[in-house]
Amino acid sequence: MAVIAPPYFPLDGPALEAHLAAAAEACAPLPFYIYEFAARSGYAIPVDVVEQLRSCFAERDDITLELVAAEPGSFVAGDEDKLRQVLINLVDNAVKYSPDGGAVEIRVEPYTTNLRLSVSDKGLGISHGEQQRIFGKFYRVDPQLSRGVGGTGLGLYICRELVRRMDGRLTVSSKEGEGSTFVVELPLAAAPPAAEPDTPVVQHA
Repeated sequence: MAVIAPPYFPLDGPALEAHLAAAAEACAPLPFYIYEFAARSGYAIPVDVVEQLRSCFAERDDITLELVAAEPGSFVAGDEDKLRQVLINLVDNAVKYSPDGGAVEIRVEPYTTNLRLSVSDKGLGISHGEQQRIFGKFYRVDPQLSRGVGGTGLGLYICRELVRRMDGRLTVSSKEGEGSTFVVELPLAAAPPAAEPDTPVVQHA
């Protein structure tokens, strides 16, 4: 979850320029191609992200990362690196905003005409009035409400923009004190055509 700067903590000077540069770089035009979420062994990107973040949060023995995936085989149109960036940010936030520990669940499943990726935690939660504001650029939650968890206020803004550019949407449902669920929905796409086998070269004596 993005950490949001209260109005009385303005960003200016070099700090503001650095944040703007980071946002501009992250939201550069995206290459598009069809790729399969599901590798032969399952959903490749979520598996990679979960394994990577398990290593990053190895010292948090009070946190468990759980991956729940439906049958593989769904395709979406998008950029693999950007989707990985979005998922890493959402899982990272879920862990950071669970100061008392608990399970973080990453779920991947087809939903009507979309592929849905959700990240759920049992952490601090977000008040109803903050749930749309957290996607604003440089918006950070009052440290007294987030137990001092810091950040630039760009994470969720960038995530929503990246998902939007892939014709998807990023939403949140939350209850203060009971946790949050962030949901990414991306349109399903037709499977890419199978690669043509190489034509054998026939040599004549």
